[in-house]
Amino acid sequence: MWKLLNAHFGPRGGWTYRIPENGIIVNGGTFEALVTEAANHYRANNLRVPADLENIILAYACQTYAECSYDNVPNAVARGVIKSWQLTDVIRFSKTMFDAMISGEKVDQAEADRRAQICSTCPFNVQPDGCLGCNSRLLKESITALTRAGKTKYDSQLMSCKFCGCFINAMVWFPLSTLQKFTDPKENSDLPDYCWKKAQ
Repeated sequence: MWKLLNAHFGPRGGWTYRIPENGIIVNGGTFEALVTEAANHYRANNLRVPADLENIILAYACQTYAECSYDNVPNAVARGVIKSWQLTDVIRFSKTMFDAMISGEKVDQAEADRRAQICSTCPFNVQPDGCLGCNSRLLKESITALTRAGKTKYDSQLMSCKFCGCFINAMVWFPLSTLQKFTDPKENSDLPDYCWKKAQ
């Protein structure tokens, strides 16, 4: 069970939650306000409010940006599982991208759609930050053009993978052999079990 280490002081940037059903991000000045805003959003958009919405939002916050503990594991975010875009991420994703371009291989539409659907509801599907936050749109468009990636019906909900820094709308088209070539054992072990990219 996730538990906030300090519920009285919000994280930098405030409390946020991405509604998985439509990709909209809601905000709140406090955690309680965030839960209320999320519930209001569900109702206003004729969506069913999850019975355990507070726990779902808590898990999302703890797995993406808030300082939390999980049972006897303190400060889950500080353990280094989550990181922001850095220069090393740019270099690694560039290598992955060009390896895929050279091979000319791309998964079919059905597989890309399957992957995109999984990523669209993943709490680690987040807006990129760090050194590339301000240029992410330009880079994302350049990557899509260079890789000649197709489109999935979930593209509007796909952002950046918090583990590898990859732009997901391009990544879902890469062969697993290419992606896993540039995924180190530590990152692979940190990926959630439902992740389609995780090597078993």
